[in-house]
Amino acid sequence: MREILREAVMPSEQIGQGFALQALAQTYAITDSEVATILTVRDQTPAEPLDLS
Repeated sequence: MREILREAVMPSEQIGQGFALQALAQTYAITDSEVATILTVRDQTPAEPLDLS
C-alpha cells in the first residue's frame, strides 16, 4: 500500500533544482532594461550583522 501511495504522489522522474529554476526563468523572463531598473532602485545598504549577545 505504501508503494502505491508513493508512486501516486511522486513524479516518475526527479526534476533537478537547476532545471526547475531554468524553467521558471524562461517562463518569467525579464529584459535587460528591467534588470537595470531593479538594480538601480534596490537598497544597496550593507546588512548589519546579527547581535547574538
